Parts: sequence; structure tokens; C-alpha cells
Amino acid sequence: MEVKSSIRVGILAVIGLIIGLYLLFYLSHYNPNSYTITVYFENTLGLTTQSIVRMQGVSIGEVKSITLDTLRTPAYPKVELSIDKKYRIPSNYRFRIISGLLITTPQINVVPPVVPAQAAFLPEDGSAHVKGEPILGPLASLSPELNESIGQLPDTLTHIQKEFDTLSDKLGKLADDTDKLVRVSTSTMQTANKFVSNPDTQRNLQQTVSNFKEASAETASTAAHLNVQLTAFLNSGRHQFDQLSGATTELIVKLGNTVDDARAVVQSLTQQVSDPRLQQSLHETIDLARSTLASVRQITSDLHQITGDPALASGVRETVSNLSAASEKTKSAMDKVNSILDKLDATGRKGPLIKLPKTSLKMNVSEQINPGKFRVDMDGLIQLGHRRNIDLGLYDLGADTRLNLLMGLPLSNDFMVHYGLYAGSIGTALDYGLSKQVGLRAYLYNTHHPRLDVRALYRVNNDTSIWIGSDGIFSHAVPIAGVEVRSR
Repeated sequence: MEVKSSIRVGILAVIGLIIGLYLLFYLSHYNPNSYTITVYFENTLGLTTQSIVRMQGVSIGEVKSITLDTLRTPAYPKVELSIDKKYRIPSNYRFRIISGLLITTPQINVVPPVVPAQAAFLPEDGSAHVKGEPILGPLASLSPELNESIGQLPDTLTHIQKEFDTLSDKLGKLADDTDKLVRVSTSTMQTANKFVSNPDTQRNLQQTVSNFKEASAETASTAAHLNVQLTAFLNSGRHQFDQLSGATTELIVKLGNTVDDARAVVQSLTQQVSDPRLQQSLHETIDLARSTLASVRQITSDLHQITGDPALASGVRETVSNLSAASEKTKSAMDKVNSILDKLDATGRKGPLIKLPKTSLKMNVSEQINPGKFRVDMDGLIQLGHRRNIDLGLYDLGADTRLNLLMGLPLSNDFMVHYGLYAGSIGTALDYGLSKQVGLRAYLYNTHHPRLDVRALYRVNNDTSIWIGSDGIFSHAVPIAGVEVRSR
């Protein structure tokens, strides 16, 4: 009995020892399949042992210990990392402590270099000593991508300025080509007017109609004679031609009816050509076309003066550096074009005026950050009353141009929904105003491959807003920034 009791005690002691060793290794986070990397930081930001170490979002190890290296001047915190051996870290990767509003527990993030390049891996014998990245600002801690996007904003604005200069040159060339087209059109209309008003031309036209009438009469006589001949031949023919006879007879009848219809058309055409009211209507139409072309030429001249004016080019450059001043000049230019169009519309109408809904123009100039892409969106807003409107315009003008057609309905004072076509696909848009100057906007479209674009807008004045956001959040998010200008 004593032997059995001793055996039981020994077995329990061994089991207890095994459990104790397991708990010791587990609680101490001891990992035999790991190696040590020593990193020196300026500040640990509350980093603790056993904090997670991530590389591209994957946990690759943890913080082993944190001490203060007093041998250095000044003294730097010394952080030892325990990294799983199955993960190799290149020597050009950077170690950064992440802590902010959205990350409550500080952790270490291993990030690749800005410019990808091949490099050797850090040694696994514990001799690796590297210097950590300096502490980032609050915005970079919250969103490093947004911090880099804002840092690239000056380069983006410079690129937008160059694009504006190129666009101004293209508009000037377009105005010159339009002026040439108007001159050629005017010359063509003058030639056509001389041709139509020439008495010899009118006599030749009447003679042609008379000849056509005589030819029609001869055709009718020939068709009648042919009908008689074919009918006699088919009546004396064999039985196997009976079916062919019926079809041929029907064809001859239809031909006779067609000739009669042609005779009626010729008579009607003769009466209309010889009618003095028709000639008077032609003269009025030519005068109206001449007046319309003169108005178009005046508009083209005004547009040429607008686009070729050095003051306007200077205003475009000032737009990049001072959005508030440029918005007033852009509004003035758009008001001038609208005034010209209103005058043209007033000269081309007769009778009582019809009150049209209030319209305005909206232009968005944007630049994707990575990859870089310049884009211009142009839309017209048609007000329908009670804050309802129709958004009709073009997406990505001049490149991958697609149609925008959205109906806007207010859900509250600060919330508005749009539905219809966006970028040529079925979609919807939401506008939410956080305050009088700050708002949020989202576009959800493309039923085959759903895409979500989000913007945060800051209103500089009543006509100009600057915004930043991201395109394609569901698939591959791309940072984007832009300027929105409206004319009222």
C-alpha cells in the first residue's frame, strides 16, 4: 500500500511540474522559434511589453522588454522585439510606434520604404540594432495616408495650374477655329441665298418639275399598255403560269397606284414651288440663318476675348494661390457667358416669353494622388423648386467622358439624396452638411462592380470649395483632392 501511495504521489508531482512549466512558458510568452531585434526610439508613447508588432497589418511578434539605455547621450528607450523566425525583415524597413485617437493601445508597425528597393535581411542572431522612426503628428497617427496626401497638395495645385494654362491655350485655339468656321458658314449662306433668289434657278427648277410630270404621265401610259399585254398573254398561256399570272397582275396594279401617287406628289410640288408664299418663306429663313450666324460670330468673338485676355490668364494663376479671389473672377466670367446666352435666346424668340427654371453651372477640377490623374467634371444644375434639382453634365470631360443625370430631393435641411445616372451607370449620391462651411458627399454607383467615392468639402466662399477624399473604397482606395467652382 505504501508503494502504491508513493507512485501516486510521484505521478501527481510530475503532472504538476509539467503544468507549471507550461504555464511558465505561456505566461512569459517564451517562444523558442523567435529572434531578437533591438530598436531605439526617442519616445515610447506608453508602449508596454507584449505589445503587438505588425508588418503590413500582419502580427509578426511582440515587445519583449523596454529599458532605458543610459550609456547613450541623451538616453534613449531601448526596446527589444521578439520576432517569429518565419518572418524575415529587410534592413531598409522602418520601425514606427503607432498611437492615436483610433489606436488606444500603442503598437509597433514595420513599414516599407517610400521607394521600393531590394535590401539584405536583418540578422537573426540578436545582433540587429536599428533606430526607430521619430514620433508622428496627430494627423499622421490618425491616418498616415491622409497626412501624405495633404503633404502632396502643393505639388497637386502646381500641376492644376499647369493644366489650367494648357486649357487656356486650347480654348484660344478653339476660338480661332470657330471664328474660321463662322466665316466659311457665312460665305456659304450668302452663296446659297444668291442661288435661291436667282430667277434663272427658279425657272430651271420649275422646268425640271414639268419634265418630271411629263415623264410620270408617259410612265403611267406605258404601265397601262403593259398591263393589257401581260393580261392577254397570261389568259392565253398554260395552266402552270396561273400562279405567276396572279402575282404579276397584283404587281402591275400596285405599279399603277404608285404612278398615280407620284402624279399627285408632282402636282402638289408644282403648286408649292410656284407659290409666292413659299419663296417669301425661303427668304425669311435665309435672313434668320444670317442673323443667327452673326449672333454666333459675336459670341465666338466674346469667348475669344475672354480666353485670350492676359488678365484672365493671370486670374487663373491667382486661382491656385488664392481660391477666394479667383472664385469671384470665375463667377464674373460665367455670368458674362450666361448674359451673352440670355441675349442670344431673347433675340431668337418671338411672341410671349416662357419663364425657364433657374440654372447654374458647376465645375470640379481634381487630381488623383497615387496614381496621378487629372480630371475635369462639368455639370448644369436645373432648379425645380422646393430645393429639388436636376444635375445634368459630363464626368471626366475630354478623357473618359460619361453622362451624369441625377434627380435631387431634400430629406432634411442638412441631408439631400440624388439618384439616377452617375458616370454612365445607375447610382446615387448623398450630401450631408456638418456645418455652413464643412460637408460630406458620397457617390455609390456601378451595379456590376459597386464603387464608393467619398469627399470632405470645405467652403471657401459662396462659389468655391476645396475638397479631399478617396475614390474606389470598396476595391482599391485612391486619395484625391480638388476644387469646385459654381456660377449662380
